[in-house]
Amino acid sequence: MEADGEVAAIKLGQAELQVGVRIGAAISTRNYLSAQHLWTARHNAELCRQREVAIAGKRPIDVQHRSYATTAVLMSVAFLEATVNEVFEDATDDRHVGQRVESLEPRARAMLTSFWESVGNGRYSLLGKYQMALLISGAGQFDKGAQPYQDVQLLIDFRNGLVHFRPDWHDSGTKRKFDSLGDRFHQSGLLSDEDGSDWLTVRALGASGADWALATARALPDEWTSRLGIPKLYDQDLVNMDKELSGD
Repeated sequence: MEADGEVAAIKLGQAELQVGVRIGAAISTRNYLSAQHLWTARHNAELCRQREVAIAGKRPIDVQHRSYATTAVLMSVAFLEATVNEVFEDATDDRHVGQRVESLEPRARAMLTSFWESVGNGRYSLLGKYQMALLISGAGQFDKGAQPYQDVQLLIDFRNGLVHFRPDWHDSGTKRKFDSLGDRFHQSGLLSDEDGSDWLTVRALGASGADWALATARALPDEWTSRLGIPKLYDQDLVNMDKELSGD
């Protein structure tokens, strides 16, 4: 059989089978990371809690424990970013209408595309992208003075404080920017109640902070997708990942 972008004929007894073959045809794939980021945040939050229980009372600061907490925070925000970007990218995609956006009205998808292209495919604030999608789709925007918006903004600030960290003096009794994290969750379980260390660099990096970051990152996309009327595909992807790991 010879074929190079043409139809080839194969003799099968008295019949002739026409087979279309294209040699060297490109195969396109499209991958998403939101669920992977969410799984990683959840996994590290679990590891942080396990580590905290295992070494409580032995030392106030532990490298593994802090690493798990830090990763949970970073990947929680990465999940937020990937989720909204994936929706905008699918709305803009001219090859097919994916599951993430197929329930949106064509006019809304077109407007999402126009916005996305006008801001350079993502060069816009994280929460601004969530708000703009709601505005374009005719859904009510988040109240900036209420939850889940307020905590997500604090989570983003928390992440930025870690990623763009600059060392500074912490004076006992002096309030600092990230002390407000203490209103959201408990300090690291490795510290004593009297510990007055800096919230950002020491007290927030524990199991409670990791759990709060994960829950906060879930709350806004869950409500956002509901307002838009689009599926929470990251939930199903998480189920599939867990099944894969369990061997089912």
